[in-house]
Amino acid sequence: MLRALKVLTISIFSLSSSIVFASNLILFDKPIKEYRIKNYEGENKISRIKSLDDEVIITHKSSSSASGLFYDININLRKQGYRYLNFEWKVEKFKNTDETKKKFHDFPARVYLTYKDGMMPWNKYFINYVFSNTNLKNTHWKSPYNNLFTKSYDVALNGYHDPGFYWIKHKVDLRNDIQKFWNIDIDYLESIALMVDTDNTKTKTETSFKNIYLSKN
Repeated sequence: MLRALKVLTISIFSLSSSIVFASNLILFDKPIKEYRIKNYEGENKISRIKSLDDEVIITHKSSSSASGLFYDININLRKQGYRYLNFEWKVEKFKNTDETKKKFHDFPARVYLTYKDGMMPWNKYFINYVFSNTNLKNTHWKSPYNNLFTKSYDVALNGYHDPGFYWIKHKVDLRNDIQKFWNIDIDYLESIALMVDTDNTKTKTETSFKNIYLSKN
């Protein structure tokens, strides 16, 4: 009887874990060639490996270069029920002066989201979740590239007090940030990109990302 209860408990736990996992939308789990790469300046060396724990790890090696690995997701977040973006990153920090200025707008890690609220060019909105070398954790500012056609914010999930070279986990409330920055409802998420850029500072770094997914809770 006791053994049967143990088996039943394990089965229920496995089933509930599967249900939770099934409610998540896993991102960047396929080979690199399945995604769009945009090279802004030079070209980062982007690679994908599987760890001993079967985790997919995507690494950018950047040297005076800037590249993004884009997942063109094209979904309605409200209709699909996704609210949170989850991911982990590990960075090698580098010296910078003031990332709020165009000439120093480099980050060892970015997760870059593009939203759309209509068909016109000015209906696009952008959020850069960044690891900042010069600003405090949990601060945000309008991107120096912000204009009529590029409504963009930089959000420092990690700041200059945070050390590099270890995995840091994040869970971002997407709907909360959309409301906070623009005070409107935007449901359509067009793309998510993993980016690293060192082109303005002429430095180099290595950054890794893993466990990237959207969740409903």
